[in-house]
Amino acid sequence: MEAPASLRLAGYRVSAIEGEPPRQGRELSHGQLRLFRLLPRAGGSPLVLSLLPVRSGTGTELSKPSKERKGLNLVAVAAEVPSFALNDRRLLSLPRPNGLAAGAKHDCRLGRM
Repeated sequence: MEAPASLRLAGYRVSAIEGEPPRQGRELSHGQLRLFRLLPRAGGSPLVLSLLPVRSGTGTELSKPSKERKGLNLVAVAAEVPSFALNDRRLLSLPRPNGLAAGAKHDCRLGRM
């Protein structure tokens, strides 16, 4: 399992950042963590895109007796790769883009960069 080593996105200058190495495990394995810094060509704040291929040997179900999360979920992945965790999550209201209906909301959920 491999995430792409390079990336091209229209409207962005993309540069690779060193990520974390792959890890094999019985219940959860992951490939190379790939990080890319995206700088909008039209100006604006840079973004960091994280790509992490993950495989779970235990599935994605909840354990019935304990209701504990088992298998492939963001909490389990973040326990293996702490830099992949969403920290300081917040909800931001962004200005309405041109062409969006007057009564419509446009919200964006952001994680740590």
